[in-house]
Amino acid sequence: MRTVTYNAGAYLVEELQRAGVVAYFHHDGGDILLFELWGGQKVSIHLIESSIELYEIRQTLAHNQAQGIHTLFIVWGDRLLPGDGQSCALETWMSALLALYGERIYAYDIYGSEIFVFPVHFEGYGYERVARFGTTVNMAHLGCASVGTSAAGFTGVWRVARFRVGRFEGARQRYDQRTEETQPETASTPLQKYYAALGVDADVERDALRKAYRLLARRYHPDVNKAPGATARMQQINEAYAALLALLADDGEARA
Repeated sequence: MRTVTYNAGAYLVEELQRAGVVAYFHHDGGDILLFELWGGQKVSIHLIESSIELYEIRQTLAHNQAQGIHTLFIVWGDRLLPGDGQSCALETWMSALLALYGERIYAYDIYGSEIFVFPVHFEGYGYERVARFGTTVNMAHLGCASVGTSAAGFTGVWRVARFRVGRFEGARQRYDQRTEETQPETASTPLQKYYAALGVDADVERDALRKAYRLLARRYHPDVNKAPGATARMQQINEAYAALLALLADDGEARA
């Protein structure tokens, strides 16, 4: 388990540096990363690989808060969360993270030699929810905020770090559940439809586009996903990826 978490930590260090959002790493090993953004905010990322209690979340937040540090918890999806499309009863720690991060929980998973970080949304109300996996986060969208919580045993205003929601993230979730003829308005034009299918923004770069495609392909390829709509979904993903890849190639030639 530790190897998976350490590899995820190393991946985050590399990707945050590549995105150019980190001014300085204070600690970049193991399951806790501590660094400073160019705006001067300190961020602590905690990689969670086993069950966590509410008091541990509260203690970590309070400890970091006292030092002016913004906290981001990222959990090991395969071990701690239900699968994409599965229903579950929310545990207390899940409700706490949903309150902190705008009704999403951030997760990391490893498929083969690749590591992915993505948001998991929980549809529904009350404690019975359905998990819906998002696509890969954009490391350049990492930011800080203060969030208030009011649940019993978890009341306060906390410094948190989280990834800004992309314009087409929500559209991608809806895309998974609708036919092409009933697309939401946010995916009404051909290009918007492609962005929504992959859950990427219009300013996506080639590496991020490929990362998003590989993650979705691992979820929906008919060889691994036997759901009735998996083949059609995979065709949509392939079509969107080919179109956006060609668009990026055309833009590159135009700039050259």
